[in-house]
Amino acid sequence: MNVTTLFERIAGKQHERRKQRIDGYRELVAAIATGKEPDADEVEATLANAGKSLDELRQAVALFQKRTELKAKVAAMPKLEAEQQEVQRQIAQADDALADAEQRHNEATAPLYGRLQQIRSTLSDAESAKRELYHTCDDSQFRHLLDENAAEAEKLRQRYSDLQSQASDLDYQAKKQLDQADRELGYADADHRRKQAAVFQKQAAALRRTGDAVAQELNAVGKRREQIEQQMRDF
Repeated sequence: MNVTTLFERIAGKQHERRKQRIDGYRELVAAIATGKEPDADEVEATLANAGKSLDELRQAVALFQKRTELKAKVAAMPKLEAEQQEVQRQIAQADDALADAEQRHNEATAPLYGRLQQIRSTLSDAESAKRELYHTCDDSQFRHLLDENAAEAEKLRQRYSDLQSQASDLDYQAKKQLDQADRELGYADADHRRKQAAVFQKQAAALRRTGDAVAQELNAVGKRREQIEQQMRDF
């Protein structure tokens, strides 16, 4: 008998059982939060299996309901944003017709501005909901991904800064060589300095190309962070 394989199989089954217990608990939370009434014995058994107390269940249900409300606000954003654009279009159209009659302009835009203010207020609330969804996501895996993302971004920013600094130093050295070449009396010495300046300029250009590639990587890291944050809001 392979002992290592045995322990790996046992560990795998333990992990599977833990996942089943957690999944069962989350299903229970979702069921209660959405108005279902599970059997009391089933609730007691699920809590025992998951190692959760009744107070923890109550808190989890409240959090689930709160996040459901927040998600509903966020889900309403696309329609509101589209309506906002349409309202703004109508306002612009009404502005173009201002010459026809100031009174007509006021009558056309007054209710639209009122609605626009309502939309902006609702969108502001929805933006707050987005932030709260992000901050109330309690999944440790997402937090770990964010930490890794932040570390990678910082590393790339430092790399980019170093490359730019090195390129600037080489530019300075190139300029210095060219200035000295102009003051050289001998053709050979002046030519040597100009060639050295060209080497420095070439190296600086290569560093900046590398910096551009690093900047693209940094942009990709930023987009990955946005994706992680969106997943946290959708969790």
